[in-house]
Amino acid sequence: MSEKRPADKLTVEDFRRHPIWKFTNTDDDETAVQPIDSVPAFELGGCLIGTIFVLHNNISVPGMLSNIDLRNANKTRHLIGLKVFHSDRVFHLAHYSEVDYLERSPDRLAEFLNLSVDDIFPIAYDISHLAVGDMSILKGVYPKEPERRLTEDEIFRLALE
Repeated sequence: MSEKRPADKLTVEDFRRHPIWKFTNTDDDETAVQPIDSVPAFELGGCLIGTIFVLHNNISVPGMLSNIDLRNANKTRHLIGLKVFHSDRVFHLAHYSEVDYLERSPDRLAEFLNLSVDDIFPIAYDISHLAVGDMSILKGVYPKEPERRLTEDEIFRLALE
């Protein structure tokens, strides 16, 4: 676990070598992550997971997931984080509750990928080869819009579960 680096510096190649990276939670660099070599993982809290996303139009793109709780499908469904890699650039899709949602919305992801929103969503992922847990969490889809938007209070309570 000697490959410690800032999370925002991870590349597709880093995820090819080590698909799971865990935050080190050190005071000197709160963004530092280290690779996890024990796969399949039984816990993904505090981890960034490299994977391949399959867009609605069946195009595959490399990406990264975060906020995966292997024991709580509802929490994962509402708090999952998603980044897409494309042409040496990265796009971090914002959660609808984030203040910069308009700058990092599904529409902006479509512009980033030069596709229509309907070509992209829902985005499918499968990390079942990387972790052990509820299959509805390990194999899922990221919709353009959630079935139901949670209130700020509901999001806060869910994050504390």
